[in-house]
Amino acid sequence: MPIDYGSIIKLLIVYGALLQILGEYSKEIPFPKHVDKAENSLIWAVKVKEAGKKEKSVTERNSVNNPIQSGVQEIANQCKLIFIDHVEVMENTYLLGFDFNKLDHFISNSENGSDAFELAHRKLYIKLLHDLYVSHIPDVSFKFISGALSQCLDSHPMVELFSQQNIRRRTKREVDLHFTDPYFKLQWHLINNKNRDMDINVTGVWSRNITGHGVTVAVVDDGVEWTNPDLRDNYNSAGSWDLNSDDPDPTPSASKDSNHHGTRCAGEIAAVPNSHCAVGVAYGAKFSGLKVLDGPMTDSLEAKAFNKNSQINDIYSCSWGPDDDGKTVDGPHVFAKAAMQYGIDFGRRGFGSIYVVASGNGGRFQDNCNYDGYANSIYTVTVGAIDEDGNMPFYAEKCASMLAVTFSSGTSQHRSIVTTDWTQRGGKGCTTAHSGTSAAAPLAAGMLALMLQARPCLTWRDIQYLIILTAQKVDVDHSEWKRNQAGLYHSHKHGFGVMKAWRLVNAAKIWETVPWITSYLYSSDEIHLQIPKGTNQPLTITHTVTKNDISGLNLFVLEHVQLFVTITHPCRGDLEITLVCPSGTNSIVATPRKVDRSDAGFQDWAFSTVRCWGEDPTGVWTILITDHDTSSYGSGFIQSWKLKLHGTWITRQQFDERRRLVLEAMDGRFLNDSYQRPCPKAGPDAAPKQPVSQRTLKFVMLAGIFCLVMALYETFEYAACYRDEKKAQRQRMLEHLQTNPSVRDGDIEDADHPESQRLLSNETETVIPLDTFDVREIALDIGNSTNDGDDSESLQLISH
Repeated sequence: MPIDYGSIIKLLIVYGALLQILGEYSKEIPFPKHVDKAENSLIWAVKVKEAGKKEKSVTERNSVNNPIQSGVQEIANQCKLIFIDHVEVMENTYLLGFDFNKLDHFISNSENGSDAFELAHRKLYIKLLHDLYVSHIPDVSFKFISGALSQCLDSHPMVELFSQQNIRRRTKREVDLHFTDPYFKLQWHLINNKNRDMDINVTGVWSRNITGHGVTVAVVDDGVEWTNPDLRDNYNSAGSWDLNSDDPDPTPSASKDSNHHGTRCAGEIAAVPNSHCAVGVAYGAKFSGLKVLDGPMTDSLEAKAFNKNSQINDIYSCSWGPDDDGKTVDGPHVFAKAAMQYGIDFGRRGFGSIYVVASGNGGRFQDNCNYDGYANSIYTVTVGAIDEDGNMPFYAEKCASMLAVTFSSGTSQHRSIVTTDWTQRGGKGCTTAHSGTSAAAPLAAGMLALMLQARPCLTWRDIQYLIILTAQKVDVDHSEWKRNQAGLYHSHKHGFGVMKAWRLVNAAKIWETVPWITSYLYSSDEIHLQIPKGTNQPLTITHTVTKNDISGLNLFVLEHVQLFVTITHPCRGDLEITLVCPSGTNSIVATPRKVDRSDAGFQDWAFSTVRCWGEDPTGVWTILITDHDTSSYGSGFIQSWKLKLHGTWITRQQFDERRRLVLEAMDGRFLNDSYQRPCPKAGPDAAPKQPVSQRTLKFVMLAGIFCLVMALYETFEYAACYRDEKKAQRQRMLEHLQTNPSVRDGDIEDADHPESQRLLSNETETVIPLDTFDVREIALDIGNSTNDGDDSESLQLISH
């Protein structure tokens, strides 16, 4: 018999109208109507009524003999559903789904119904359900099928509540990594298809939508051409300033060919994914420009840059320093040092400004970044470079204070860094030739921006700890890796290793803020010890740090170690200084430099090392000073030295536990969920500490000169002028003395007598009897010593 589809459609319309009139089922948990992107399924969550309220154990609830589960089976049999699973988060709740394999059985049982209309409806329903299963009829039929099953559950006496499970749309919050930037495929430092281990491993972080959002990196340089299409959308004008011209626009001057430097660094950090040039490491972050290198550099100018907009700028990227010529010893001076310390104390809402500095490009001159006061500061993240093969480039410097390395250029056979460029003086807005440690530092700054998005409350010292604990060794066979007492590996070439974005961000998610820094300082006396010549007999100085020495400091785990020396020497470049920790870990803090022929020596210069990080500070510290000059020309002398140990009061066991948790987090388990360790409360916002400007210094100097001139003028005027007035004043003084003999002779006047008597008397003194003295002898003595006085009167005064 042919199917009357017209009747079927009419019946469906009638049934739909009936459902519309009746409204929602009384036992169904309603699905929010505002959610319009969901599809129904033939699965229901059903809560079964429980006869008694007696609490049952988990074992009883899950037992096959449990009456609740028997009820579930009864519901499933009657509504032709099958048991799928138990909803563990809700008691007595189970998942039931329709069993298509029981269609025939359902039809045969349904035909026994007494109501003819209901029987016809059920047959129609089963027919439609069968068509849905076999030939996928339109969606409108599916809605009525699911409605019939919902009606069965709603009418069952053992069903307390039920909810039809809807297929909801859930989208992985990943970032589309198919960038259209034309030079992205050349950015090997982001994705290295040639050598997969030699990139910063950042794409996994991006895919979890960690792109540096909410973080601002200040590019302290020669300016930034922020109008570049690849930079404009990420430019933060509020954090920017031109300190050379004292105006808010940091656009570089076209007066020098080299003024493209800052624009290139900014692109490495925050170039926007678009159809221009390339992509930044933290392309979701903002950048600001602080222009300081386009004019004379002064101490106060540096200081101003290090604190400029410190509540807006989170990270300061500095790809510059003193001359890398193998003969310079220089660093921040008084104001700049104070500004950096202020920044780590009060910058970034009290968590500390983060200063990233390049280690330097003086490798071809045997330079060492410990002669650079920015690179060996305890307040900075010192970053060196490796090429795309993981080797130390010819220009890179060795250093005991280096934290880590990132990627940059190498020889002419190696690729350089692709980034944005300026458009002035023939620039095309994009370059494939950014190089040196200048290119390495911005990559590190970008990775730190990713960390701060994942955990904004990381302090400046947390950042250093995480770099140290996550960096990976490279060039293992040729880099003189040294394992210290804490189990950390460090190389003078590569620091603790190469920075990887994936490792840094995962570790940041679980990191607990380290306690406050604590420091121990020992200062020697003036010693004036001669430094022997020759490499076989270094001058050896030892100092023992006992537990009593640090008992009040709670210094249990070392961080930075500083050695301050004052040395005179006819040729400074011949010296080598090694510092040996109590564990035996050695750090070459000063290396010989052939081109350094200066006789200036070192004046309280601070060398530093991070190679003892995590070790115990107690024990014998050894300083070895070697003079590589074997000639008889002159000798060097160490005049004084100081040892400063920085660390924290976490114990060695706590340090090891932190390290274990960091390693555990490397599988991404915490990055894949909403886990977030609570942040400590931020410190109070402090007003930016403004260093003394040149204008203020000039004003103070002029005021001082004016006061000096006025003082000299007044002195000369009084000495050379007013002769008549001075004569008259002298005459008045003489007349006063002549008319007041008591003043001239120093006698006590009547008005002074009571006060004098009070000062000379003491009520607490014991009264000595008068007969103890020979009164006549005393009176005689007084009479002999007085020219005009009366004997009896004098005697009367003494008797009182």
